[in-house]
Amino acid sequence: MRRAILVVAGEPDVYKTIAHTLHRTFDVLQSTQSDVALSLLRSRPVSAVLVDIRTPDIDGLSLLAAIRSEFPQVKRVLMTTFGNRTASADAICRAQIHGLISKPWTAGQLEQTIAEVMSEQADNESARPRLRELSETCRELKAALQSLCVEAQTNGR
Repeated sequence: MRRAILVVAGEPDVYKTIAHTLHRTFDVLQSTQSDVALSLLRSRPVSAVLVDIRTPDIDGLSLLAAIRSEFPQVKRVLMTTFGNRTASADAICRAQIHGLISKPWTAGQLEQTIAEVMSEQADNESARPRLRELSETCRELKAALQSLCVEAQTNGR
């Protein structure tokens, strides 16, 4: 049985592009609503979810956090706009994502991200450097965000 990937995005073109890119390797499922996505996860085995930062009924980070809570074994990938550092930091920290892909992306970048996330190595020793890197990025982004908040409060007085 082929592994399934669930794509949660509000834009049909995003799903079509991902499905076209990954259909040879995976069963690609689609949802535009968080409740439907969670129902799909409950009804059949899904190896990974790709969630857009913006979904019609809930923000992508909240959905990823819910998926993490109920389905911790499912690999989680966030699709976001390039340079959205606050969302990236929140996704790494709160939803503990396994991968991040910035729009616009190429088919090659998508395939590479999915291959890395889906590899058997994600659960073994070779994944530890990547986890350390993501944790360090999370700390750096939190510090930068705190600094910006302090600066904004200082300038606002």
